[in-house]
Amino acid sequence: MKLTVINGSPRGKNSNSKIILSWFIRGFIKNKENSFELFYLKNIDDRKTQQEIYWNADHLIIALPLYTDSMPAQVKAFFEHLEPFRGKKTNLKIGFLVQSGFPESCQSKYLEKYLEKLVRRMECIYLGTIIKGNVEGIQVKPLWMIKGFLKKIERIGQVFGERGVFDPVLINQLARPYQLNGLTLIFFKLIKRFGWMDMYWNKMLKKNHAFNRRNEKPYLSKG
Repeated sequence: MKLTVINGSPRGKNSNSKIILSWFIRGFIKNKENSFELFYLKNIDDRKTQQEIYWNADHLIIALPLYTDSMPAQVKAFFEHLEPFRGKKTNLKIGFLVQSGFPESCQSKYLEKYLEKLVRRMECIYLGTIIKGNVEGIQVKPLWMIKGFLKKIERIGQVFGERGVFDPVLINQLARPYQLNGLTLIFFKLIKRFGWMDMYWNKMLKKNHAFNRRNEKPYLSKG
């Protein structure tokens, strides 16, 4: 099987999506007959090149982070560039990998519905969407803390490389929890109350000289 992989993260090679994709590919190429091409959307601004990548694909996997309950602008632009090919690659199989910092997968469900609808409108074959939450920070975590879910990603890649489908059981396992409840919900309420949940994000805001503007509402109507 020949697989085309697109990393849609604005962070490119420094992204969490890259780490997860590397484990998916690791499983995929366990079948020695499989091959892949990996592209970073961040590095491809030319519309024609993006369209050629799509047109030349047989099996396409697109990985992206959840941004403000949707997707990065560069991914949305890529999708819009595909409109001329609607109904012209009906044998193309397309799947997605969506990761986010939210611990629960329900945050990504609306994006999942959009992605499925997009593939149907393109008249292609929808493989499904792998959803994984609680990903932010995995670059600084020791391997033993994250190896469990990465091994599931690897196994999903392996099954895909063998059968050409996503394993629904593994996808469901990876997406847990769907929604926070019980002791987990109480825990998050506590760390939010004491401000611990904001420590990382405040650090990033300060690093990017945006901390003093964190409460601005540029899209709020003043009329």
